[in-house]
Amino acid sequence: MFWMLRVTVKDGERAFLLRNGRVERVLAPGRHRLFGWKRTLTVETYQVVRAEFPADRFAVLKAARPDLAAELFELVETRADEIAIVSLDGRPTHLMGPWQSRVFWKVATTVDVERIDVTSDRRLQPRHASITARERALLVAEHVVENDEAGLLYVDGRFTERLAAGRHAFWTVGRKVEVKRLDLRPQALEITRC
Repeated sequence: MFWMLRVTVKDGERAFLLRNGRVERVLAPGRHRLFGWKRTLTVETYQVVRAEFPADRFAVLKAARPDLAAELFELVETRADEIAIVSLDGRPTHLMGPWQSRVFWKVATTVDVERIDVTSDRRLQPRHASITARERALLVAEHVVENDEAGLLYVDGRFTERLAAGRHAFWTVGRKVEVKRLDLRPQALEITRC
C-alpha cells in the first residue's frame, strides 16, 4: 500500500531518511512529505549543534554512504602516544586519550582538533587548563608546590628535575609521574648532651 510520511525537522537537527533500514538521504530543517510503500520509510532525528554521533553508527554509515559521512561528520582518532583536545565552536570540550575514536557533527558546529604527542611534550600547557576535570583525572597528574617547598619530579621512578613553587601538571599517558615535596623551612633541632 502506498502512503505518505510527514516529517518536521527543527533548526539544529538533521534527520536520516531510511528505506528498509538503509540510509537514503539526509533531511535538512523544514517540513517534508515523503512517499513510499507502507512501513518501508522511517526517520531518525539527531541534534547537531555541538553534538557527538555514535562511532559504531558512523562506521556503518561510512561504509554505505561515504559521501554523507564526509559531508556531515568529523572523525577524530588518536594514536598510541597521542592526546587530542577537541574544541567545538572554539571551546575546548573533549579530551581524548590514546586509541580513541569519536565522531562529531560538523554541519552547525566548527570542530577543531589539537593533537599532542605526549612522548615529546610531558608538561600540560597553561592553555589546556580549561579541559573538563572528569576526563583530566585519567590523563593528567597535577601537583602544587608551596612557597616554602621544593618539588622533586620523578618519571617512572627516576628523578628528572626540581620544581619551583607553583602549580605543575603533567601528562601521565604511558608513564608514572610523581612529585615529592620537601619542606625548606628552617627546622629547630634539639641536641641533648650525653
